[in-house]
Amino acid sequence: MKKTAICATLCALAVGFGTTGCSNTTWAMKSGNVSIPTGVYIYYLLNNVSQVYQQAEAASSSSATTSSSASADPWSQKIDNETASTWAISNAISSCKALVIIEQQCDARKIVLSATDEASAKSQADQTYSSYESMFQQNGISQISVERVQEDTSLSQKLFDSYYGSKGDKAVPESTIDAYYIANYVHVKQIFVNKNDSSTNTALTGAKLIAATKKANEAYAAAKADKANFETYVKKYNEDSGMTQNPDGYIFSKATASSQGYDQKFVDLAFSLKVGDVGMAESDMGYFIEYKVPVDPKASTFSGQSENVLSELKGNEFRTMITDDATKAKIQQSGVLNKYDPEKLVLSQS
Repeated sequence: MKKTAICATLCALAVGFGTTGCSNTTWAMKSGNVSIPTGVYIYYLLNNVSQVYQQAEAASSSSATTSSSASADPWSQKIDNETASTWAISNAISSCKALVIIEQQCDARKIVLSATDEASAKSQADQTYSSYESMFQQNGISQISVERVQEDTSLSQKLFDSYYGSKGDKAVPESTIDAYYIANYVHVKQIFVNKNDSSTNTALTGAKLIAATKKANEAYAAAKADKANFETYVKKYNEDSGMTQNPDGYIFSKATASSQGYDQKFVDLAFSLKVGDVGMAESDMGYFIEYKVPVDPKASTFSGQSENVLSELKGNEFRTMITDDATKAKIQQSGVLNKYDPEKLVLSQS
């Protein structure tokens, strides 16, 4: 069961590195014939700003009994031993430098996006831009820049695969991927009972909350007593649209659960259960009644997870390689970047 937030959307979009052409007339980074548009730099900077506020909010939530200066002023906090503002800028610069290296490597390896890749990136960019158009425009980010970031993610994945994929220079054995998947992932199906009014997104109180609690307890008792027919009780009690869209349930690891937006109570319960068990947990979102399914790399459900597993296994090595190359490279940085103060970027829609 996932939470939704604009910060999560921005973070998800900015995970990958990569490059394509862009029509912006200003540039952030240059090296040889590679040029990174300023709009992409602002995009990464905005993503970092969202993380500054997100971390301040988390710090505030974890210190309920004490006042937090970071919650009052997110920019007063330190991240990785840097001021929040310096951290946001340096990370955005590092991201753009990484794009330079990846484009150079893609050119050398003759890696390009297919027409299908480009169409998919454009479709996702169109959807994202239309959802947050006001925020992007207030910060000077064009739709072309958003499309560029989406294309970058696809191109980065292709470069990663050229190293670690089944035909890559450093191909990871299938047995290694399977073993990691079994040891680190969980697969659960669930019945969710909401503690919030779905139409107003406000917490249930009084008789409505009592009714929700009663429903959850009834569903839990029924499912626990008849585990083999868990799907029957999903159909009868479930309020989670995710299970309707994905009847096979949820598959994730501890390493990816947070970035995928799963509620921590949901995650903790999934990893505490034994295969075949049914358990229930409660958070501010609602009641999670989970049935743990075996993790099987031979099952059809693994096809959608193999890429995630490989990324967990070799993602850090890949990023370190790109970062090291970026440190050694001669990359020209535009003075125009000094115009953008992360503390003045806008995260809200007007």
